[in-house]
Amino acid sequence: MKVKQKIGLEELAQFSLNIENIVLKDKDYAKLKKCRSYIEKLINENKTMYGVNTGFGELARIAISKDKLEELQKNIILSHSVGNGKKIEKEYIRGALFLKLMTFLKGNSGVTKELAQLIVNLLNRDLIPVTYEGGSLGASGDLIPFAHMFATLFGKGEFYYKGKIIKAAEGLKLLKIKKFSLKAKEGLALTNGMQFSATIGGLNLFKLKSMLLLYTHLMGLWFELEDINRLAFRNEVYELRPFKGIKIFLDVLKKSLAGISIDKSRTKVQDPYTIRCVPQVIGGIIDNLLYVQKELEVEFNSVSDNPLFIPEKELYLSTGNFHGESIGIALDSAAISTSVLLSLIERQSNRLINPNISRFPPFLLEKPGLNSGFMLVQYSLASLANRNSVLATPASVYNIPVSGDQEDFVSMAGNSALKFRDSVNNLEEAMSLFVLTLYQAYYLSKKDIKGKKNLELTALMEKYLKPVKRDIYLKDEMEKARKIVIEYYKKGNGLF
Repeated sequence: MKVKQKIGLEELAQFSLNIENIVLKDKDYAKLKKCRSYIEKLINENKTMYGVNTGFGELARIAISKDKLEELQKNIILSHSVGNGKKIEKEYIRGALFLKLMTFLKGNSGVTKELAQLIVNLLNRDLIPVTYEGGSLGASGDLIPFAHMFATLFGKGEFYYKGKIIKAAEGLKLLKIKKFSLKAKEGLALTNGMQFSATIGGLNLFKLKSMLLLYTHLMGLWFELEDINRLAFRNEVYELRPFKGIKIFLDVLKKSLAGISIDKSRTKVQDPYTIRCVPQVIGGIIDNLLYVQKELEVEFNSVSDNPLFIPEKELYLSTGNFHGESIGIALDSAAISTSVLLSLIERQSNRLINPNISRFPPFLLEKPGLNSGFMLVQYSLASLANRNSVLATPASVYNIPVSGDQEDFVSMAGNSALKFRDSVNNLEEAMSLFVLTLYQAYYLSKKDIKGKKNLELTALMEKYLKPVKRDIYLKDEMEKARKIVIEYYKKGNGLF
């Protein structure tokens, strides 16, 4: 993989989810080397620079002597390694390291070429340092998760390697590192920055977009099965209320409904909101997620550590670019969108399962009574919808000052990212249940499907699923349905 001028959501996902070598040439390091020369010039001139020759946070008032500058950088890594929660999945760390490297190459962080090459080596060998999901406040960047990543270079912690977890000391042997040290500013550059939270947000948005595409295809199948009144989906709907998201949804839905004739004797004058208002609900979700993607991609391509250097202007800047408020608010809104989608899926599944409103046999089984059928599928969906409603509570509106009130307003973007991840994971469970439910309805309908896209979808369903004719261990079927959700994700195609 060659260095690109701009990293988008797809590029981040491609690199994070696959082992792909980074190829850098001397010219790619040019800006980085120029910045390093400038920072060394300032050090030699005894210029006072935060975190370079001062303490950190509230301790910035304490000067550090030249003979202690490397020890200072080691200390920030070790002292900040206080992560909480579970070890986070490897793909998030790969993405964060990749974005960190791209940031360094912009030539404003002041690190050495050797440190950048070390990150390249870690990524190309797929020797990925373990870190923990919790601890970031999204101000001064993702300090704690990054500290754990790079504590491994001092022999502390663990690495992911070849499908297992190995001790940091074993990883250092593979890297042929006997004694590791950081130059002035490098420990601070490694820990500052929002790349960890941005990666979690980005990979889950990528996943959510693929689930939205699958969801839209499921709508096409459902609407054909139920002979839904299509007047609600005409172009004039968008023209009279031109939200971009509505048009994106309708354009894809129409491909599923193309060439289908409906039985007007089964068609209602007005369908319920969970059918008729789908373009407006999903349109609103899409519009919000387009904003989220824009915010994340700005972050992917930014420099967000501190202090910053602009060598060509001979500028040293002690700034707040590490503050994650922009993506914190965006990812909180993404969790809200995910919660809305899951709640809609629960209500739509209820319309298929509930014998009081469904056109299908009670609880989607031909012989109910002795058999409960899909009754408890809706229970599970209700539980997931409730959990996502809780996760939709914003983290970014809560502030807890830290560092002796020097860092007195933090974004909590790290927690916003984790909530979004958890809400997307819950949605994946819900999508699996919805796929299973709609397939059962398709089987019971005995309908001769005409839509080309709908035929493709039912063929994919039949690849993994079989009709449920009596009570069985439904968890197995749910896991089979999940493979359809994952297949969409792996293809990398999203609704927008």
